[in-house]
Amino acid sequence: MPQSTCLASDCDWPATTKGRCHAHYELWSRGRPEAPIKRRTQPGRLCEVEGCMKPSRGRLCSMHTARKARLGVPGEARSKRPGGSRVINNGYVRLHRPDHPSAYSDGYVQEHTLVMEGMLGRLLRPGENVHHKNGIRDDNRPENLELWSVGQPSGQRVKDLAEWMVRFHRDIVIAELHRSEEP
Repeated sequence: MPQSTCLASDCDWPATTKGRCHAHYELWSRGRPEAPIKRRTQPGRLCEVEGCMKPSRGRLCSMHTARKARLGVPGEARSKRPGGSRVINNGYVRLHRPDHPSAYSDGYVQEHTLVMEGMLGRLLRPGENVHHKNGIRDDNRPENLELWSVGQPSGQRVKDLAEWMVRFHRDIVIAELHRSEEP
């Protein structure tokens, strides 16, 4: 698969999503496509472990640096987990799927995106995103996800939050109701 360069002016990083590098894609999706970016790595600087395609700041990527610190050797290029790496980032589960069209520059995709795409039987379209009904970012059960066609507002729907509280914290809800009825 030929790799193109980011569409942003003066950016020589590889394009990963919609013709932009990950950083410029994030800015573009927020309406600021040409904002300056401070980078901690150089374009094309990859881990020195043979076969590893992860970006690195020094000689090794974060996975191989951690392995070397723990085991004394960086080990193989692949993740030892079946199905690839799974990480938590800002509360969201991310899976290593470097060939996915929505993969970030580090090759990870949000798990809730993959679950929704499986439910729909297609890739998400531009302007679509996935909302967690109960507000729990790592709860990627299909019944907890819904497709939204525009950007989500911050917070949660009161109705969804109330239903969740009654379902999982019924005793607290009842106690508060009784307390509010007291004179």
